[in-house]
Amino acid sequence: MRENTSYWVLIMATTSALFPALGAGDTVLAVICSSIGVWLFFYLIMRGVKEAAIINRIATFAKIVPILVFILVALIAFKADVFTGNFWGGDGNYSWTSLFEQAKGTMLITVFVFLGIEGASVYSRFARKREDVGRATVIGFLSVLASSCSSHCPPTG
Repeated sequence: MRENTSYWVLIMATTSALFPALGAGDTVLAVICSSIGVWLFFYLIMRGVKEAAIINRIATFAKIVPILVFILVALIAFKADVFTGNFWGGDGNYSWTSLFEQAKGTMLITVFVFLGIEGASVYSRFARKREDVGRATVIGFLSVLASSCSSHCPPTG
């Protein structure tokens, strides 16, 4: 229940950009709207799977619309001079190595976060002990961080 409450506070705080009366998600109106939302979800869950499928379609639509709006705004607001000025890293070092280092650092983190965690969760059911899953996740994260930091961090000592 606490998770639902925190989600609804976040939803109300975000929606306050359109409706200022919702404040930071802590106004009386925001609490009333959040309560209605929680009870609506409860009602839908109690009704069964058919209604949940409808909500899933609505949620998918609600995810796709902001992505499309972002793409549209990015295309309209795109400034080629700013993009090209920072394409090589913004440090005056105009080389493919600089560009490659940027891409490598980004991809290391992206691959670990999105693919590593998902892959680990699939195989975590085969772990003998649950604490091994957490330990493997931390070791994996630290090893990716160390490999990324080895090329970007200044030497110590």
